[in-house]
Order: sequence, then C-alpha cells, then structure tokens
Amino acid sequence: MPTPRRDTGDLDMRQPRSSSDRTAGSARGGRRETADRRTGPAGRDGKAARAPEDDAAGKGDAPAGKTRRRRRRFRLSPLVLANILFGLLLLGYGGAWVVTARGMQSGLEAWVAQQRAAGVDVTYGPAEIGGFPLKVTATVEDMRAQATPENGGWTWSTPRIRFEVAPWNPSKLTVHLHAAPHQVTVPTRGRTLRFSGLAGEATLTMALRFDGPPDGVGLTVRDAVVESPAWPEGPVTLAALDVAYTANQQKGFFDDAVPEEVSQSLTGRLEGLHLPAGPEGPFAATVQTAGLDADVMGPLDLTEPLETALRSWKAEDGRLRVNSLFVEWAPLTMDAGGSLALDMALQPEGTLRTRVSGFLQTIDGLAREGVMRGRDATMAKVVLGTMSRPGPEGEPVLEIPVVLRDGMLWAGPIALMPLPRMPWGPPPGSLGDAGVRPGFTIDRDGAVIPNE
Repeated sequence: MPTPRRDTGDLDMRQPRSSSDRTAGSARGGRRETADRRTGPAGRDGKAARAPEDDAAGKGDAPAGKTRRRRRRFRLSPLVLANILFGLLLLGYGGAWVVTARGMQSGLEAWVAQQRAAGVDVTYGPAEIGGFPLKVTATVEDMRAQATPENGGWTWSTPRIRFEVAPWNPSKLTVHLHAAPHQVTVPTRGRTLRFSGLAGEATLTMALRFDGPPDGVGLTVRDAVVESPAWPEGPVTLAALDVAYTANQQKGFFDDAVPEEVSQSLTGRLEGLHLPAGPEGPFAATVQTAGLDADVMGPLDLTEPLETALRSWKAEDGRLRVNSLFVEWAPLTMDAGGSLALDMALQPEGTLRTRVSGFLQTIDGLAREGVMRGRDATMAKVVLGTMSRPGPEGEPVLEIPVVLRDGMLWAGPIALMPLPRMPWGPPPGSLGDAGVRPGFTIDRDGAVIPNE
C-alpha cells in the first residue's frame, strides 16, 4: 500500500505569533524603516545620501544660525562687572556724604536753638561745607555766644571754628577749636575779666545721640596759651590736657538707673600748667601733673537743671567714687582715693584716703600766706609729723584720711583750710534749723564723731 505523500511545502511549520510579537516586530520594522529613511541608500562614493527634508532644512541653516547667535546669553567680564559695582558704591557713598552734610547743618541749627532756649544766644556767619570724600567739614565764620545775666552774663567768640564728621559714622562729631583764637569775657564784682586763648591743638569729640545728651565727650589740648590784661606777669600756659567723659546709664526695672551702679565716668590728666603770677599759698607757679579717675554712682540726669539734678541724685544716695586723684604741685605730692557725696546744702562732703609728701612745707606756706593761723600750723606740724613715716628718699610721708565736711578741709583731726563754696545749692544760712548740724570731731582714722 503506498505511503501517502506529505506535502510539506503547503504547510506552515511556524508557530502563530502573538499580538505582542506582532507589535514588537512592527516596532523593529518601523525603526529599520526610519533608519533606512534617515541614511538612505549609499551612493557610489559610499556616503549616505541626505533625506529630502534634510536638504530643505539645510537650505535654511544660515538664517537660523544667525538667530541663535543673537539669542545667545549676554555675559559680562569680571572687570566690567567690578567697574559697575565700584561705580554703584561711589554713587551710594556720594549720596551718604550729601545726607551727612545736610544733617550736620540741621544739627548745628538745632544746637543753636537749644542754647537759646537755655539762656545763651548763639550767632554765626557763613558756613563752608567741604571735606569730600573722606569726611564732611563745616567751617563756620564769626561764631559768638552770650549768656543772659541770669546765666552769668559771660561771652565767647571766635572768628573761625570747624566741625567734622565721617559719613560712615555721623554720630561722632569732632570740633576743631584751634583754627583761630578765642575771646572770653566774664563779669565779676566791679569789673569784667577778659581772656584770649589759642592752642597748637584743641579738639572736642562728642558721641551724639538723638534722645539726650552725648554718650561721651573727649577734650584734647596741646600747647595752649591764655592771656589777660589782669595778668601783667605773663600768660598762662598749658602743655597738655586730656579729659574723657562717658555716660553708662545702667537700666533696671521700669528703665530707672540702679543707684549702686556707675552712671557716668570721668577721667582727666593735666601736665605743665604754668601760672606766672603764682597762686596765693605755698605752691610753685607750675603744676607739674594732676589727674582724676572717678565714677558717678547713681542716676544723675544731666538733661535737668544742674541744681534739680543734684537734688535728685542726693535723694537716690548718689555719690562720687574717686578711684584715683593725684597731684604733683611743689612742694606737695598727693595720691588719694575714696568717696564723696553732697550735704544738705549740696556741697561736697566725704573722706579720701591719701598718701602725702611735702606736707610740712605746705603747712608753712599756708601759715605764711595767712590761710592758717600760726598756732594751728604749729599744732598741725607736730601732730601730722608724729603720724608720718620716712619715705624712700628719707622725706616724711603721711598716709592719712582727708575729710571734707561743713565747708572745711581736715587732715585727720587737724582743720587745714576752708573750702571754696560750689556755685550751686541754697545760700548759706537759708536752710534754717534743717541745715544746723551738731558739732563734731574727727579722729586719726578720719571717722566723724558728733559731739553730744
């Protein structure tokens, strides 16, 4: 029986493709078609032919390239950028300089108004603004001040004075006082004293604030000469003077200053003060050196009238803490420290612990000038001499408390001399019974012992 012939040519031996296979094939085919269309048939030279659309795009390449170059991001070189920034800084600094100059002029006008309200009439001539770029200066011509009779009646004038601030620190004002001489008149009993002064250097520096007195004041004077018709022997000269005041208002509850804290500080140093006429007393015509370092303890409001401020300060148990007080005025050399307060008449009282040399010659001079009675001077020399001890060079050195009380200066138990009355407080005897205090004695340690 013949075997049936299997017609394999008509049979499809492949497995049927799934839909995913068809899709993948279609994708591969599409990629091949796209690739073929992109490359195209190779020419005889082996290079791929460009598609027609590529030719069309190529024809427009030049204009498109120009457009892209125009839209390219603009970049500044570091040097150009630095110049622009520097110009902006100069422009801003110039504006700050102009604002500072105008502020100086308005500040001067406000100060003049304050002085007039306080009883001092201030006038001045033209003001020249300059100093650009590092500072702002105002040179004022013909400045004058005159106090009312109630404020002493004094006058002051100078043909030229210069104010200076820095634009980056307008709160610091410097006043140059040595640009021209100064004329001062002071009325006294029966006559008017006239003074003329000039210095090689004289600057007043103030740390200003808008809501009150300055936070700090500094005064520097070098090579000053003061003349007066009242001094026929010659002018008063000063080699150097440095004074610094700082306000350190410590705030407590309800913005009140704490009495036990420092509210103001004062330091000063003087060198070479020559007094040709010589003062009345035992001292030489020249003060070699003197200095002070002191703190105001308790709230002292300097915006109030002086006497009102002192009364309030006394009511708050205010006092002056003297950290150091030294004087070298031949024949006396003294170094002291202690604490001072105010009595009922607002006059200073307190005790200073002192170290003194040259006191025997000083006592002799006080007696010779009639400041001390002869017998008081003799007793003082005996008592103080026994309390002294030899110093490094053999001279007697006295370490003793100096007491200020009831207008008298005491060295231990010895009354040395009356003190000048301060120009404030009620007149003597006006306090009545409230101002009468019992008698007292002072022991060798400076303790005040009321008499029974």
